[in-house]
Amino acid sequence: MPFYYDLDKPHDNGFLRFARKITKPLGFYRSYNFPLWVIFGGAMLGFGAARVQYLDINGIFANAKKINGDWEHWQSGHEHIGIILHLAGVIPICFLVPWQFLPIIRHSAMWLHRGNGYICTLLLLMGNAGAFMIARRAVGGGINGQVLFGFLGIYTTVTTLLAYINVKRLQIDQHRAWMLRAWFMAATIITQRLIMMPMGQIMSSMGDYYSPMPCHTLDYITSNYGGSQVMRYPECRADPVNGIASVKVDQYSTTNPAEIGVTVNESFAPAGIIALVLHLIGIELYLALTTAERDRLKQVSYEKQVARGMRRPGDSSYLTANVWGDLPAWEPQMARKESEIPTSDSDV
Repeated sequence: MPFYYDLDKPHDNGFLRFARKITKPLGFYRSYNFPLWVIFGGAMLGFGAARVQYLDINGIFANAKKINGDWEHWQSGHEHIGIILHLAGVIPICFLVPWQFLPIIRHSAMWLHRGNGYICTLLLLMGNAGAFMIARRAVGGGINGQVLFGFLGIYTTVTTLLAYINVKRLQIDQHRAWMLRAWFMAATIITQRLIMMPMGQIMSSMGDYYSPMPCHTLDYITSNYGGSQVMRYPECRADPVNGIASVKVDQYSTTNPAEIGVTVNESFAPAGIIALVLHLIGIELYLALTTAERDRLKQVSYEKQVARGMRRPGDSSYLTANVWGDLPAWEPQMARKESEIPTSDSDV
């Protein structure tokens, strides 16, 4: 059985007939869409369910973020506002975005798709604004983490705005592509968490990874877990205020909680970069393999733009590859079929 098949066609295979009874009422007519929706939509829902407790920012979340020193910086000032904005934006998104990709909602309740889309877009922008506000000190404040925050925030913001512009210009094919890019890249944070676990274990088992940590942060962490151990480090004895200690990466430590905290900090950015690359490749591969859906929506866009009386129907957003790239001018389906009719035997 090929990976792709049309669920709208009759099949002799019993499994396919059973699958059609589940997927067709939900609006899925392609074999690959439903399992992908379950996998990635389920991952977002699960991540949101696991993180909803963090909306207790000064309680559960604060206790969780003391281990790596984040809460030392996030408990007041603009960074406190930033983490509130970030969590209040990101966590609700996990429960709303999967329904944007359920076909039956787009087909039968477009008003719900539009309204939910506006809400998700506003929440994403709010979450990104909060991430930019906390990036300087987050997970150790390393430049690699700041670059990761910046790239992911800018990428998802720009792609979401491009999707909004395209849908307002009735360029549905491009709206689909940019929205898929935006939300698939936003889900990088889920894959990142999965990669961080084995990465922390590997670094800890090797036993020769160390991370710089300000002495005041080291004192903050250890003081919250049974008493300060800052004087164990010569750098901190020499300058307990401005000194920087070299802390061993060890997530299995039973004597120094700061060693567990730096494991989180040191694995965050590398895991995020790996996840980001995987998601970039994955979404572009998916878009390249689903050109039939792109072409169908291109025709839908053309018809809507003609009905609206727009200039340049089919490319009215002026953000398509036909406008900016070297692709030949796009023709609507009927025009293309007529142009392909041979006019003489020599054409055949």
